[in-house]
Amino acid sequence: MPSKNEQIILKNASDAYVSDMVRYSIETNRRRAFPDYRDGLKLVQRRTLYAMAFLLPCSRKLVKTAQVVGRVMGELHPHGDSSIAEVIKNLTNWFDEYIPLIYSESNMGSMQGDRAAAPRYTEVMLSDFSKEAIFSEMKETPNIVNWTATFTGDGVEPECLPVKVPLLLINGSSGIGTGKSTSIPAHNINEVIDATINLIDNPDEPVVLIPDQCMPCEIIEANWKRICNSGNGTFKVRGIVDIEIADKGKSDEHYMLVVRSIPDGVKLDDGKDTGVHYQINNLISEGKLPQVTRLLEYSHKNDMNYQIHLKKGADPNYVRDYLYKATSLQKTQTVNFEVLNGIEPMARMSYKSYLQAFIEQRRVTKYRYYCLKLQEARTQLHEKEICIMLIKSGKVTELTKKIQKSKLKNDSELIDWLIKLFKITDLQAKFILNYPMKKLAPIYLKQYEEEAKKYKEIDDMCMSKILDQNLIFQEIKDELIYFKQKYGFPRKSRVISQSEILDIPKGTFNIVITENSYIKKLPANENIGSYRGDKPVLAIRAENTSDLILMTAQGRGFRYPIHKIPITEKNSMGIDIRILIKGISSDVVSMFDAEVLTKMANLRKKHYAVLITKNNYIKKLDINDILISTQSGIIMTKLNQGDLVKDVIVASNSSDVVIYSKKKALRCKMSGIPNYKRNTLGVYAMKTNDEIDGISAINPDATDIVVITDNGRINKFDISGLSVADRYTSGNRVIKLGKTDSIASIFSTSDSDRLRIVTKNTVLDIPVKDINRTSSISPGIKMIPLKGDVIVKCVLE
Repeated sequence: MPSKNEQIILKNASDAYVSDMVRYSIETNRRRAFPDYRDGLKLVQRRTLYAMAFLLPCSRKLVKTAQVVGRVMGELHPHGDSSIAEVIKNLTNWFDEYIPLIYSESNMGSMQGDRAAAPRYTEVMLSDFSKEAIFSEMKETPNIVNWTATFTGDGVEPECLPVKVPLLLINGSSGIGTGKSTSIPAHNINEVIDATINLIDNPDEPVVLIPDQCMPCEIIEANWKRICNSGNGTFKVRGIVDIEIADKGKSDEHYMLVVRSIPDGVKLDDGKDTGVHYQINNLISEGKLPQVTRLLEYSHKNDMNYQIHLKKGADPNYVRDYLYKATSLQKTQTVNFEVLNGIEPMARMSYKSYLQAFIEQRRVTKYRYYCLKLQEARTQLHEKEICIMLIKSGKVTELTKKIQKSKLKNDSELIDWLIKLFKITDLQAKFILNYPMKKLAPIYLKQYEEEAKKYKEIDDMCMSKILDQNLIFQEIKDELIYFKQKYGFPRKSRVISQSEILDIPKGTFNIVITENSYIKKLPANENIGSYRGDKPVLAIRAENTSDLILMTAQGRGFRYPIHKIPITEKNSMGIDIRILIKGISSDVVSMFDAEVLTKMANLRKKHYAVLITKNNYIKKLDINDILISTQSGIIMTKLNQGDLVKDVIVASNSSDVVIYSKKKALRCKMSGIPNYKRNTLGVYAMKTNDEIDGISAINPDATDIVVITDNGRINKFDISGLSVADRYTSGNRVIKLGKTDSIASIFSTSDSDRLRIVTKNTVLDIPVKDINRTSSISPGIKMIPLKGDVIVKCVLE
């Protein structure tokens, strides 16, 4: 039963939960997640460092981490031992804290992600930087800071610590509260100090600083001015990944990627899915990184060496760029300058406002320091002056007798007597009354005079600093220069421009379209072969950062990014192009690299795309008309019913082209083909009733014409044997055809070229130099065995 004085309040559980969570959230945001701008430390960090400096002998020797944790938790921070131990670990490690505030020789974890040993096994002490930059003034003059009661009420703790450098910008801070968060990256100590000194001398100057990392990384250029002015923004950081040759000189020599560093907050293997090792393994298991053969770890102490071995011939640049895109090796970091002033949240600070606040904080701290020093010096001077006066007056004996004869327990009568006799202050009287009389012997006079002189000099120095703040500012600058000279070092990370990187991984690939309309993206070193009877009919080599331009039989042009095409293993069918690119419903007749076309469009010598149809229509298109193709496709030519685009080539307007049907070939000038818009039909190509089979450009360096027939015969004759004629003429016979034979392809060649003949069952490579030269009326030579087989595609390489 409740007592008579107890009052029971009925409250809805949901309302109570909301009310309690609000109070909890406020407490978390004010006392746990956010740093105080004055010393750049969170509450648990400040309490831990204070305990190590004042409650434990951590300034001079190593102390068990468990002892530190217990002392902090028992007297200062009753929120669990794990948070305190984690703070100690982070403040100790060079890969977690830009300038460590704690020193240890124990196992405090590793840069790869290994955990620290248990607190009972590790030992810690304050680092030299902490002792000098945080506690040197406080050790000398504890009242330089404000103190507040601890949670038990049995002791006191500092509200903030008197740091001598802008620690919040140097070491950074991060934390997640309720409904808000803070994220302040680390910055190079030299650059921060230089900016602070410059701001003291030139208060109107802007402050622009670029973050740094604990490990040497690459920071991608961002709008640093906007980030610094707003205290808010994002930037990208990526670890250093070197490309090296593994097993050099051996038969299985191959490339490997060596991870040398990782961004802040990233671990190689933290036992979770956030670790880089897990992410890479996951990509391998999903088939997204078939180039990787094995992962090896050779890191040691401060030297990270995580090896990613690649298949022989794999493109290491592509794999590296893909890893940057798909793993935490590249990370977007946030700047959100949310801080506290005591327990009160402040408006988001800019870099300049923080440094201005730091300078003012140091000015006030210095003023307070010299006021306390002045008080101490004047007290000491006051005491030494009465000692000197008494010794010189010769009345020490009289004073001694008076004190000896006194019968009063209360010292007030003696104090009054001393004040009247020696014309001194009550403080001096009290001092003398309790001072050893033997210390007032004449032999001490010189010592007291020297001490008085020293305290007078301190008095004058303190007064000069108190009255002239320029002297204080100069001292602040001198201190900053000292810390830069002793603890400074060049920035670790290199800033790279956007032009040096791409979000799309670099790499060279063979892009292949097969007879059954499957598309493959193969590493450049892998052979382009058939798979399960599906032969390649179109192939180009292009960069992963470029786009494909695809021309279909229905006269539509499609543009598709190469990086979006999945990488295909050698023994794979690839992906149906009609599924990959919505809108393609007919065969792809031509394929181009958009990057190459763009270069051709900008050449001084005019180039065009020539489009020819099965029903004998031909026209030229500006290359830019081809380049504006979209992923959903656009019309490149008007077609009559039943007509299809047979081929599209790109050639110089000063060159010749060969148009061929099943029986004849016509060589005409490009300049004789009209240049039309995309929505036009074109003009007749040859004077013939046969369907057009294709078109090819005459290479300026070509010496011969090579004709391939459907029955596997090849005829090679001097290029002069096919004379130039006007468009829309009958053309010439270029081979003596059998009754059942017809022309499959025609090329202009030289002996350095090679024919690739793709049939239903095989791929045959024939060097042009191995083909005997005959004449345009020759039946050619049977060079392609086609028993039960047919030619699918002929390509000149």
